[in-house]
Formats: sequence, C-alpha cells, structure tokens
Amino acid sequence: MYYYIMEQPNSLSERKRQQKIKDILSDLGIAGEIVTPSPARSVDELTEIGISKGYSTIVAIGDERHTSKILSNILGKDIVLGLVPLDEPMLSDLIGAPTIEDACQTLKYRKLRTLDIAKIEPKKYFLTKATISNAKIFKAKIKSPNFLIETPASQICIFRDLEIIISDQSRGKNFFKKFFLWLFGKKEKDIYSSRFKGKKLLIETTQSMPVKVGNEAIAKTPISIRLLPEALKIIVSRANIKTKE
Repeated sequence: MYYYIMEQPNSLSERKRQQKIKDILSDLGIAGEIVTPSPARSVDELTEIGISKGYSTIVAIGDERHTSKILSNILGKDIVLGLVPLDEPMLSDLIGAPTIEDACQTLKYRKLRTLDIAKIEPKKYFLTKATISNAKIFKAKIKSPNFLIETPASQICIFRDLEIIISDQSRGKNFFKKFFLWLFGKKEKDIYSSRFKGKKLLIETTQSMPVKVGNEAIAKTPISIRLLPEALKIIVSRANIKTKE
C-alpha cells in the first residue's frame, strides 16, 4: 500500500482536483493512506511519519517544491518515490506521464527507474532544475574541477544532471533584427546562452541571491552542488524504464 502526501490546496479548484485524484486512485485499486500538510503537520513531519509506519513507497502529489521536501527526507533510505505532478511539465516528462490519469496509472504498474540526483549542500535536492535569476544583470563565478567561469548573467539554470545554462539577455538586443527575422520566418541564433556541465560545482554571485526550485527559495548563493549517482528509485511509465541514467 502506498503513502500519499498531497500538497496543501489553496483554492476550491485545487480541492476538486485532489478529490479527482483520490477517485482515480480508488478506481485503480491503489488507494492507500492519504495525508495533507497543515499548520499542525509539515511535509517533513508527514514524510517521517510515513517512514516510521514502514511504508516503502511514498507518493508526492503536487509541484516540485512539494516534491523536493519529500525527497530531502527519503534519500539514503530504502524508499521508492512515486509522483503525481500538478502543473509541472518537467516532472511529468521525467516519469513519462503527461496527465494526472497517466501518472496514477504509472503507480498501479510500479515500474522503477534509478535516477541521479542534484544535491545543494548541506541537504537540499531537486529533480528537474534550480534557478538563480534577477531583473538586473549580475556577475557570477562558477567553479568546477574542470573549469572556472566568470561572467555577467541574467539567469542561471542548473539541471538535475548538473548541466548549467547561463543566460545574459543584455547581449545583442536589437528590435529591428528580431523583426526582420520574424518577418521572413527565420530563427534567431541564440547568442544569449552558454552551456556547461560538471559533477561538482561552486556558484558564487556578487551579492547573495536566492536559488529557487519552482517559486520557492531553497538556498542562497554561494552554493555548492554535486551529483549523487543512482541515488533515487522512482516510479515511471513503462516507456520510461531505464536502469541507469
């Protein structure tokens, strides 16, 4: 039986969607214990309760912010993570389930994939990407055992495999050029972004800046990030089964 942790609903429409998920799980015959955080019980506390009860599979129903909190508490334990992503296309792509119904079906068939996970020291994790951004250009320094980058940036995206995309939208802004390319149906070459990849990274900025997963800040720069190989077992659709990255 699964232990489901639902994101706390903020509106009537979200409550209706959660009830729909409960109905689907019941129809599929996989309705387990379902809990929701409240002022009295946080996501962290509910996750620990599920572990203490002996559940071997914990299912996160919500966005990546919600999922990351659960992930932080189950890594290093013999726990499988299930997902029913809500309004999170990257999480849906990760498990190969574009709809709520598809995500619930993956739970029924319980096909597992082992994932590498990105860890922000000391104990923050993410499954898709983390971002550092500002309306104004900032200076960033990115260190890896293999490279050192110092660059202006408007946004830094760090993906789960520690690929980094650094964007500087101040470069090459030209309205007439953009209009010309649009008029003749041509694509503009991306001169604003650079890509790098490493297994361990130190990211510094001129001023301390929030590092966000979704809309929630989970850390502040400077940050140290490393890759945890094959750290998580996750339930995916049958089309997405892999034993390794």
